[in-house]
Amino acid sequence: MMKIHDMTNVKDYSVEYDKIMNTNLEIIYNANKEYNSLKEMYSFSVDPKYTYIKSVPFGVNGYTHPVHNKWVDDILEYMGIEKNACLDSPRHNNKLRYSFKSYEEAVAALFMVKKSIDKHHK
Repeated sequence: MMKIHDMTNVKDYSVEYDKIMNTNLEIIYNANKEYNSLKEMYSFSVDPKYTYIKSVPFGVNGYTHPVHNKWVDDILEYMGIEKNACLDSPRHNNKLRYSFKSYEEAVAALFMVKKSIDKHHK
């Protein structure tokens, strides 16, 4: 069984919270406690060095919004895995976070993403 970081009893925005949320390619249980109405309890994030394309202007005050390549989405769609994607920004380095309803889907998705990184991005 793969190691899982359990955020259930971790205080939001604590040092421990930031340490766990800053991990890449590791499964986190209950990362987005406030937004779990969809019951997507298992998630992992992908380091922007594998997905970031550019930043585009957004809103006022010179803020920019990162644009990411969708290769991870393409892999998961091909596998038939339902997911939700969000941006951990800016607190957690504008990483893409993928969330899943089941542990098994999260593990399968993470395996394929890691395999693709090893093949195409290293």
